[in-house]
This record gives sequence, C-alpha cells and structure tokens, in this order.
Amino acid sequence: MVSGGFGVNVSETGEPVLPGRKRADKTLGGEVTMGNFGATMKGCARFASAAVLAVAAMAFQADRAGAAVVLDVDGSGQLLGASGVVVDGSTYKVAFMDGTCIALFDGCDDASDFIFATKASADLASQALLDDVLLDVPAGNFDSIANLTNGCEGSNDQACRIFTPYELFDFSGTDDTVRTSSSKNGPGTDSVGSDSAGVTASLASPLYTWAVWTPTPVPLPATLPLLGIGLAGLAGLRRLSRRTARAA
Repeated sequence: MVSGGFGVNVSETGEPVLPGRKRADKTLGGEVTMGNFGATMKGCARFASAAVLAVAAMAFQADRAGAAVVLDVDGSGQLLGASGVVVDGSTYKVAFMDGTCIALFDGCDDASDFIFATKASADLASQALLDDVLLDVPAGNFDSIANLTNGCEGSNDQACRIFTPYELFDFSGTDDTVRTSSSKNGPGTDSVGSDSAGVTASLASPLYTWAVWTPTPVPLPATLPLLGIGLAGLAGLRRLSRRTARAA
C-alpha cells in the first residue's frame, strides 16, 4: 500500500482505501471483500431460515403423531371411554354410558345438544372409535370381546353397537326420536351403520350403549419453544447480514 496525493492511501491495485477500512484481505489463496462477505452472510441467512422452518415442521408433525389415544379402563378391565380421539382434525374425549338420551345429552330436545350435527360427521366419529379405541391392546381385547366396553355387557360372542346421536326427527308427531350413527363392534365384525332411539328410551340392553363426546383443546406442541429460539437466532443473523451489507 502506498500513499497517494492529498493524504489518501492507495492499494497495490490502485484503488483508494479509506482510513479505518480494509478493502481486501488475502487469505488461503483467495480474496475476501466486504461485498462478497455480505453476500455470503445473506446466503447463510436464507439457508438458516429454510433449515429452521423445516426442522420445526418435522418436529411439529412428530408431536402430533406422538399424541396417542389414551384409554380409560377401570380396575376391573372395563373400557369406560378414551381421550385424545381425533375426528376430522379435532380432538375429543368420549365416554361410553348407559341411560336415556334426555339424561345424557342435555335434554335431547335441540340440535345443539349433539356434538356432531350431520350423519357424515357422526359416521366419522363412529369410525374413529373402531380405528383408535376399540382395539385389542395390552389393557384388554376391546375389539374381539365387545362386552369389555362399558354398557355392552352381553356374552363374549355378541356384538355391541355404540350410538353417536346427531339429529332429532318426528316419528309420532313430536321430536321423540334421535338418529344415530353406530359403531358395531365384536368378534369378526367392525362396521359403521345407522340406528335410531327414542329420546326417553334407556339403552340398558347389553347390546347397545351411548358414546358421549366432549371436545378437548389441543395442547401446544413441546417443540414450540424451540421454534421460538430458532427464529430469534435467525433474526439476529439477518441483522448481522444487513449491517455487513451497509458496511460494504
């Protein structure tokens, strides 16, 4: 580096160099300038952004996949219900109970008394019971032995139908009957069907029981704090990249 006129330093390439600023440093056989250093930082920021989002998405999916259905089984091995049952993207708790529609569903006299309002949605709930709850597991053979489900106390070789109500209809001049979707469960049979029951009739038969559904909030994924840390680090990297670009 030599001194040019008017007190301006001039590099070996003839470019002026301002005081306190290095235009170029030779290192490892190449030349690293402030300009291409800034571009490198921008590239790192883009890569880090993609990496943080990809890892967060995978972790979030892992959290959801790990949220298994929890069966409610009493001390005698009877299946009382389950929590964490997903129906059409929403999570529910379900209880298997005997009794009348009026007693179990807030009077059973209005459409708002039922969690599911259409046959299609009630059928999805019935299918979720067959797929995720009524299974042969270490806690009990709830698929092949229907009478292990509360309200289904028939013989071992009998199937049981679990009713999910969705609509009232006029059978004899008043809304005295409720339409239901049913999960038919038992040895050699798993199917979703349609049934009906009187609003005052008790399903005390050992071959029928009600499914009483309750929506439950979905907890925040355990990976959410990690995503926040990653985004904070990414914001810092971007600020550094902008400062570097201005300095160049």
